[in-house]
Amino acid sequence: MKKISWIIVLSCAVFCLGPYFADAQQLPEQPKNMPEPERPKAVLMKIKKVDVNKDGVADVTYYYDNEGVKQAEADTNFDGKKDVTIYTVNGKFGSAEVDSNHDGKVDKKFDNEKEFKAWLNKNNRQFNDSLGWSDWSYKALKF
Repeated sequence: MKKISWIIVLSCAVFCLGPYFADAQQLPEQPKNMPEPERPKAVLMKIKKVDVNKDGVADVTYYYDNEGVKQAEADTNFDGKKDVTIYTVNGKFGSAEVDSNHDGKVDKKFDNEKEFKAWLNKNNRQFNDSLGWSDWSYKALKF
């Protein structure tokens, strides 16, 4: 009698739950030689500050990683606010933005390294050593 009752219970379970499992599809197996998905690598930026006029306050800030400087910011009138920002691409000068009248707004943009260096040499000679680099790659840095 116990066998018959178990058979009836199992039959009812299969009959009742059968349609539920009929729609389920088995997921295909992933190939064994498939590589792990690439995860973006975290880049740790380092910061180096330089005091150009030796007053105890940093005037230039370099943001760099193992490949070199990515960005440099400078306070060229020593008021505590950045007024020059340089962006690099593959270790070379990319572009620069300048707030030449010190009102907090960018009013000059340079995409040409020679033009930026000419402006720098004319207006802020004391920053030539800090901002007038040709090679911004890690190999050239002497931090």
